[in-house]
Amino acid sequence: MRGRKPTPPERAIRLGNPNHRPIPKPLEIVQVSSDVALPPAPVHLQKAGKELWVKVGQFASTWVNKDLDSTILTVACEVADDRERLKRVLKRDGHFQSIPIMTSRGDVVGKEIKIHPARRELRQADAMYLKLLSVLGLTPTDRSRLKLTEAQAENEFDKWFKAHS
Repeated sequence: MRGRKPTPPERAIRLGNPNHRPIPKPLEIVQVSSDVALPPAPVHLQKAGKELWVKVGQFASTWVNKDLDSTILTVACEVADDRERLKRVLKRDGHFQSIPIMTSRGDVVGKEIKIHPARRELRQADAMYLKLLSVLGLTPTDRSRLKLTEAQAENEFDKWFKAHS
């Protein structure tokens, strides 16, 4: 899609709509029946990955296809687990490392402060995580692009059915 991404309706409402353009109604997340639910989470997922799997199954199963999107969702859950592991490492070691500066003879002459490698990895994992959530339509902007809530979809179907019966 070209141009700037649309502002999510929730944010446009908070900003007060200075341009006086019509704002679409915010997308309402509707829990659906269990007959279209996702299969159980893969067994190799840890706590964060399983929580994401359950949340997607509860709130996004109307547009996340259990057969086609399960690979992307599995990767997103694995990245969620990786993020949690990296956060634990940073909590234990700190965000910065003190590295000794040595002479050619091996004498320590000072210390250099560097960013912990896990912090760089966490930044990359965060970017991948947000990209995967976006692909699955789980960010506010992507949800606003879906256009139809489940209730609206039923109304559109009712209109079509009445027109063709």
